[in-house]
Amino acid sequence: MKKISLVAFLFVLFIPALAFAADGQQAVWQVILQHLMEIVVALGVPVLLILLKTYLKKKGIEADMGTLNELLSKAVGFAEQMGKKALKDGAEQTDNAQKLDWALSKGRELAEANKLDQWVVDKLESLIEAKLGEQNGK
Repeated sequence: MKKISLVAFLFVLFIPALAFAADGQQAVWQVILQHLMEIVVALGVPVLLILLKTYLKKKGIEADMGTLNELLSKAVGFAEQMGKKALKDGAEQTDNAQKLDWALSKGRELAEANKLDQWVVDKLESLIEAKLGEQNGK
């Protein structure tokens, strides 16, 4: 993204040099061209970046932290609910390894439903492990 912004900046910076004729005088069409290019670049680059980010999210290549936090909360909440349900049914208190297995399987299921890329799933799994480890430390 930074490379695209840098290229756009350099393009806008050097547009005025293109608008000058060889003798240093500008024709009307060159002035109009200069302003049109500045407007197109100023409006076009942000729109293209937003469209690119949306496309990457849709393909599962990029996931924002909001999505990861939502999936993390759902997976850990699911594991906690399963532990409480087992306790209500008369079973022994669920050990941490079992809760981790439940949370990881639910996290994978949610990630697959959201069509997330594998590296995002790996990140989600590490966040789940950290969250459950944090809760167990309390």
